[in-house]
Amino acid sequence: MTLNGGTPNLSDAIEAAIDARLRQLHTALPGKVTEYDYATQTATVQPMVKQAVQAADGSWIHEDYAPIFDVPVSFFRSSSMMFSFPIPVGTTGWLVFMERDIGQWRATGQSGSPGDQRCHSMAGAVFLPM
Repeated sequence: MTLNGGTPNLSDAIEAAIDARLRQLHTALPGKVTEYDYATQTATVQPMVKQAVQAADGSWIHEDYAPIFDVPVSFFRSSSMMFSFPIPVGTTGWLVFMERDIGQWRATGQSGSPGDQRCHSMAGAVFLPM
């Protein structure tokens, strides 16, 4: 995106910044459970698609994402009942990344301010077993 291999112009720099930010925004990925805690209904989940990382020479390499810990597992539920079951290691499903930090809601079940300003962060994952 440079002119004849020269210095990037302003639009190139803006496009590169937007692309870099979009690579940090997560919506959903397939994942596989590596640990499950039935008492807390949480899992450690390994994303099953690699991330693209740009090397110093401009080429792209693909690396595994780190496992995501303490991921709430989503089951069918209402205010008076919940359908849940043990999740065996190796179970696959969808990791969905919340728009804002859900830590306070997870702790209290009440509406509240997000703990930080991250959007669609891997720290806000929820697992939907398939």
